[in-house]
Amino acid sequence: MSSKCSLKNVDWIKWLEGKVDVRGEDDCWNWLGSIDTRGYGHLNVRGKTTRAHRYVYTLVYGEIPPGSGHHGTVVRHSCDNRICCNPRHLLTGSHADNMNDMKERQRRKGIGICEANGRAVLTPEQVRSILNDPRGTRTIAKDYPVSRSAVQRIKSGKAWSAL
Repeated sequence: MSSKCSLKNVDWIKWLEGKVDVRGEDDCWNWLGSIDTRGYGHLNVRGKTTRAHRYVYTLVYGEIPPGSGHHGTVVRHSCDNRICCNPRHLLTGSHADNMNDMKERQRRKGIGICEANGRAVLTPEQVRSILNDPRGTRTIAKDYPVSRSAVQRIKSGKAWSAL
């Protein structure tokens, strides 16, 4: 986390009023606006949808530095609360850093991310059946309401890896 975080800057604190549940300096400050399908707060800034925690990061620390790879620089939550906008809980890093956080903090235990998605079409039992099915992905996909590539992602652990 950046040591440049000053919770005394009136300009961005005024912006937060009514948008974020501002509490103690070290508590989570939950976003009160719209939440996207992945559970992150979001808002419209100059005609573009932006995640709330990323916007708060830029208000406090300045522009997010560019990063390498498809994801570039990500803004991570040290508190693991996707709707938290407390600048003290926000830090930048790579996508790999974020994935390492997830593993270290065991965020994928219990309910799987795919299962929590309201658009999931498979049950955990169906996923376990797919994982244990020795047939080819094309044949398996014909038995479920998913594509061959979805079966491949399940078999490779890229989807439903919590099971």
